[in-house]
Amino acid sequence: MGRHLNRVRLHNVNGAFLEPISLTDAEWLLDSGAAMRLSRLKERPVRIKLLASRPTQPRAGSGCTSPASITAADMEAAVGITKGLGGVNWGRVNAARAKIEAFRAVSVIAVTSAGGCGASALD
Repeated sequence: MGRHLNRVRLHNVNGAFLEPISLTDAEWLLDSGAAMRLSRLKERPVRIKLLASRPTQPRAGSGCTSPASITAADMEAAVGITKGLGGVNWGRVNAARAKIEAFRAVSVIAVTSAGGCGASALD
């Protein structure tokens, strides 16, 4: 980090070094209250400490892992296309249909509570 004085050293809640981040990202973390400054005002490199652990993000290309999202596999299962031997997996089909039906109910509530503004994904 000797030559990268424009980078900020990010530390986790326990004080262990995580990674260097840009000054703008560090300013955003400090302004939002998610981090506190460890270094003195004119000290370089700047060091900040997170006040809460960061939520983990799924890696790019790993697919959607949230149970609240509808995946392509859910859409295929809803119409009876399931992978496996021995025919259709009706448990998977019924679970996918229930998930899609629940999503439809949530999206209708969200559109009506917003005053009918915007188009629904189901229109």
